[in-house]
Amino acid sequence: MDRYIREHQRRAARRPRPTASAGRDLRNNNDYARKFCGMVETNMVGPSGFVMQSRVEGASGTTDKLANDAIEAAFLRWQAVCDVAGRQSLRDMCETLVGGLPSDGEFLVRMVRGADARNEFNFALQLIDVDRIDTTYNGVEHSTGNTVIMGVEVDAYRRMVAIHIFEAHPNDGPRTSRQRVRLPGEDLIHGFKVERAEQVRGIPWMAPGMLSLHHLGASCWPQCWRQSTGRITSASSRRPGILRRAPCPSAQKTTTEPPSAPASRASMTRCRLASTSKRTRASIRMRSSARS
Repeated sequence: MDRYIREHQRRAARRPRPTASAGRDLRNNNDYARKFCGMVETNMVGPSGFVMQSRVEGASGTTDKLANDAIEAAFLRWQAVCDVAGRQSLRDMCETLVGGLPSDGEFLVRMVRGADARNEFNFALQLIDVDRIDTTYNGVEHSTGNTVIMGVEVDAYRRMVAIHIFEAHPNDGPRTSRQRVRLPGEDLIHGFKVERAEQVRGIPWMAPGMLSLHHLGASCWPQCWRQSTGRITSASSRRPGILRRAPCPSAQKTTTEPPSAPASRASMTRCRLASTSKRTRASIRMRSSARS
């Protein structure tokens, strides 16, 4: 039993989230899964993304149009510089986060404040790959005494207090740091769909249909291959440049006898020689009878 537990722990350390890995493989290589992720992005984010609508009221209770216009204009400027990495706008970041839910089941965003935000608003967002969460870390955090479940630190009421991530991405290379960093929960947005009570990690949305999608893609490929090779074989079996004359309908046999096999070239040559020899013998007889 202990040997089985150790083997399971080694497999979990090598591949801590096999369902998410299978979901990402389907998203990258299966057209049905790719289409589903695109539909999720389109229906949840939309073509314009999330729009800010300010409803500030003045002292008299009426809408302060000047303040609302200023707030909405500032939000539009912040959308363009909200990524601390400087790569995406707010709409692009939302598509990235929402599009990963079918394959990953969760997303992680860090709110960066102050000079580290590198914009005029001193506030930015950092997208963190969920693979950086130390899923193998389970136990008790000695500094706080809280319970840690799959890298998520929770209190007695299962409220997220902090998340423990690696300093670098695990797939960056063997020389990257594997040290854990504790990120406070007040600076994080850990989003996922809660399906069970006391759930602390997300489940990929495509998990129930991953096996069916895999078999569907595997069954379509041999059929397409057979069709393509069949077309190539049928095209190569025909001799180019030869037009065959269709048989005359009146000359076709009306009997139920099976059609005879087409004559070969050698048999056709023998028939021509035989008919030629008959005509030659007949002409010789006619000449001999005329002389007599």
